[in-house]
Amino acid sequence: MVTSHYAYSEALGSNPGAYNTSGPSLNIVWDSRDSTINPYRGIYAALTYQWYPHWLGSAQDASLFYGEFRGYRASPRRCHGTCSPSEPSSRPT
Repeated sequence: MVTSHYAYSEALGSNPGAYNTSGPSLNIVWDSRDSTINPYRGIYAALTYQWYPHWLGSAQDASLFYGEFRGYRASPRRCHGTCSPSEPSSRPT
């Protein structure tokens, strides 16, 4: 079975079994989440640029640009039981 990684490596003339990448990266991150484990609100954004030049030991010249964005907002509270719009939501006792 030929995987997409194997076919891509063969098409570019790389060794699909073993190669190395070496080079610097630039990372910019914005994180305004209220919690990194279970966020309810805030923003997480990241941009990364990685450069792998042959002269620094990479098998071939390569670069990668990657971006990620996540927005969080709290869900509306749910009523547990019966409650009117003027009453705060609460759990039954």
